[in-house]
Amino acid sequence: MHFPFAFDRPLVFLLLPVLLAAVWWAARRSLAGLHPATEMLALAVRMVVVTLLTIALSGVHLVKHSDKLTTIFLVDVSKSIRPDQRARGLDFVRKALASKHRADQAGVVVFGRTPSVEARPSDNFDQLDSIHPSVAGDATDLQGALRVASSTFPADAGRKIVIVSDGNENVGDAAAEIEALRRDGVRVDIAAPPLALGQNGETAAEALVEGVNTPARVRKAAPFPVRIVVSSTVAQTATVALQRDGQPVLRTKVHLRAGKNALSFQEKVDQPGFHRYDAQIEPAADSVAENNHAYGFVTVQGRPHILYVAANDRHVAPTLQQAMAAQNIQLDTVAPTAVPTTVAGLAPYDAVVLSDVAADEVGSPAMVAMEESVRDFGMGLGMIGGTTSYGAGGYEGTPVETALPVRMDVKDRKRIPPAAIALVIEDLEEETTINWSIEAAKGVVDAMEPQDQLGVIDCNNVWRIPMQHVTDRVAIKNQMSDLTGMNDPPNYDLYLQSAAGVVKSTGAPIQHLIFFGDGDATEDTNATALVVKNIRKMGITVSTIASGADPGGIQFMKDLATVGGGKAYVAEQASDLPRLLLKDQQTVSKQLIIEKPFLAREDFTDDITASLNWASAPPLLGYDIATAKPGAIVPLTAPEHNDPLFAHWRYGLGRTFAFTSDDQAHWAAPWLPWAGYPQFWAHALRWSLRSNTDADFAANVENANGKGRLSVDALNSGGFVNNAKLTARVVSPDQTIREVELSQTGPGHYESTFDTDQTGAYMVNVQRAPDPAKPNAPSSSQSLGLVVPYSPEYRTVTPNLPLLTRLTDATGGRFQTDPTRIFRDAPIWEVGRMELAPLLLTLAALLFLFDVAVRRLGLRASQIREAAVQGVEAAEAKAESVKKERAKRRDPAPQMARLLNRKAETRTAAPPESPGDTTDRLLNRRAAPTRDTDEAFPRVASLRTPPPPKPPAAPKPGDSDYTNRLLDAKRRAREKDE
Repeated sequence: MHFPFAFDRPLVFLLLPVLLAAVWWAARRSLAGLHPATEMLALAVRMVVVTLLTIALSGVHLVKHSDKLTTIFLVDVSKSIRPDQRARGLDFVRKALASKHRADQAGVVVFGRTPSVEARPSDNFDQLDSIHPSVAGDATDLQGALRVASSTFPADAGRKIVIVSDGNENVGDAAAEIEALRRDGVRVDIAAPPLALGQNGETAAEALVEGVNTPARVRKAAPFPVRIVVSSTVAQTATVALQRDGQPVLRTKVHLRAGKNALSFQEKVDQPGFHRYDAQIEPAADSVAENNHAYGFVTVQGRPHILYVAANDRHVAPTLQQAMAAQNIQLDTVAPTAVPTTVAGLAPYDAVVLSDVAADEVGSPAMVAMEESVRDFGMGLGMIGGTTSYGAGGYEGTPVETALPVRMDVKDRKRIPPAAIALVIEDLEEETTINWSIEAAKGVVDAMEPQDQLGVIDCNNVWRIPMQHVTDRVAIKNQMSDLTGMNDPPNYDLYLQSAAGVVKSTGAPIQHLIFFGDGDATEDTNATALVVKNIRKMGITVSTIASGADPGGIQFMKDLATVGGGKAYVAEQASDLPRLLLKDQQTVSKQLIIEKPFLAREDFTDDITASLNWASAPPLLGYDIATAKPGAIVPLTAPEHNDPLFAHWRYGLGRTFAFTSDDQAHWAAPWLPWAGYPQFWAHALRWSLRSNTDADFAANVENANGKGRLSVDALNSGGFVNNAKLTARVVSPDQTIREVELSQTGPGHYESTFDTDQTGAYMVNVQRAPDPAKPNAPSSSQSLGLVVPYSPEYRTVTPNLPLLTRLTDATGGRFQTDPTRIFRDAPIWEVGRMELAPLLLTLAALLFLFDVAVRRLGLRASQIREAAVQGVEAAEAKAESVKKERAKRRDPAPQMARLLNRKAETRTAAPPESPGDTTDRLLNRRAAPTRDTDEAFPRVASLRTPPPPKPPAAPKPGDSDYTNRLLDAKRRAREKDE
């Protein structure tokens, strides 16, 4: 027999005697004027009220018990659990299941970054062969696992959770679930020894780099400390290597003691910009290699740094180099393929300039990083024109176009000369490749205008799609879908000549062939080159796209494009074809350039162009066609069509400009000797640089328990700055961007957090809005870097015993070393509770009102008792009355009496009819026709009439009086009932 009540605070009952004594003592005065009986009654009520309040304060519960147990095992499958540790944990679960009682239930929940139910609670689950986790193991969410387990428990059994984990959570907060676990009566046990210990309980030898601490900003060539924090579970030696921007700085051997080790080195940097430090260790004893390195960032203040992107065969004009040197700007030239593809990679540069490079050479990741660096981190961006820049370079719709002050399309499409393009396509060795070429050709159709013409000829010398204007794109693409059997000939001369003849006959201003093949022709390749040369003399350019070709075929196709004055492309895979064909169509058929001399016109005075003598400026020889965006500043234009020549604007935190002519000895050849040329570029590039003014706040960012913690201290000459409007943008390693709000937590101190669930570099830009009292003042910002070099699962190598112990202590659990005791450590389990405090408080409140009534009305116990007796009697009488009334309604005697009287009256009014008469009347009542019917019933012979009854005998003397009295009594009773 188990006591059905439980108390959260049983010690409260120790106060009950004291409280009752206090009530008795107080009643001696407050109740002294009352009748003794009333006084005793009021005192008794007060003591009952105090007793009820004491019981309510003790946290009393009505408890329900059961002898069945449901146990859910939480199995950690994160990366911090090594395979041998996981095997020991599963063995623990198997041994526990083997000792399960028949009526008990068991289940399994696996968890890593997220929890998942491996086996729902069941009394048939008594063995576990293996687990098949479907969750990511790059983090540990113990809190989520506890929630899922709690939600799967049945209501009619005891509840126990067994944690098979090292407790090193890095997502969520398991301690926040303690109150819910206690409320639901869930007991938490820990499978011991913890999984982070070795086979025999000893700590595994492990060393890791926790972080690299560097100052956020330093001055050029000034020494500063680089502090490397290394943790080791055992005392050992290790080799520490430090690199800066991928270049070795130092390598030394150190002795590590068990615990944390702070290794400090002096550094100085002569190159300004953003630099990354990489610290690595090589410990003598180690178990996890992934956590042996970490990163740090430092910004070196110095002269501005510009990244100049140009083709490999291009060089910066000497005058431009001189202008940059005069402005104390460092100019680094790289090829398009070498442009950094992340915000962190672009951080060392104050501006990036793209000089006549195509979009596909730069690549989409690099363009995305440029746009984000300008918008969120204040980097400058400029584009210089040329034959492979702007629209001709395929920048339409790219992130770079988004950041620039001009669009790559043209407002007036009629200015673009129409083009005639013939696609010469042969079958390739791989049958599937030709399908990709058709899909690519469809993309070309979508980019063409109705005034353009397109045709497709195969290598059977058959025009599969005749040369026609692109007025019905859908019909042309439907024709392309049916193209098969294009032939793979040994010579291309005939088909190239046929295509050239038809293209020439169109008379289009732009005439172009695109030959698609594998270059495996074997007959007289020199003659083919001569054919293409003659086609070029006809004013028709020839481009080639090689796919599925060997080195010889690629070279042959390249030679044809060189002779034909076009471009040569190589499609290394089928998916390259749409991009290459579209690029060739954009650069040749569109011709979004104007090549003729013109003088730059200054439309208005601008800070960049105001100091130059434009009257002395020589002409430029060409430019790319573009359209200025609304809000862009356009101080220089090309007069004929008012196209923008130089435009600039602010984009996000940065500045961008567009110069649609080039900076080489091509279109800008007359400008190179002009005295204003270096001055113009010095002003333009200096204007676009990242703002390096010191922020009026100090920011710091660090990684802690799976979160990036950002803190900012805002100060000025007057002290702390409160209520500052601070925002931050965080760029994750996958280039996703989130905005973070900072909240003030102290005088001039602001904090915020963000998730760091990815490994790699996080870039953070903190911006403070300008003072409303100074609307023209610029907003200040500061950029920081944070690197998560490895999964947080590898950061902690010892079990989180404080957390595990807290869970067991708070829920009545224990560290279980014997798995066979999991289902046997208690015979009876608590399965439900009902709080009685609300009911007791309500009853105490009602008794308090009764106490007031007793004192005010002078009630006594005897009066209450008499009133109660009278009330009971009145209730009984009322019940009896109701009972009789209901019985009357159910009794049919009065009605029956009335019926009998009526019958008697009828008999006295008419003599009784003999049976013979009645029968005769019934049988012969319709013998004759009536008015209602003409049917005649035959007469039926009357039955024999019985003899009349004898008259009743005369009453004896005395009978009449008795009968009359009886009838009178009966009549009076009936009248009374009525």
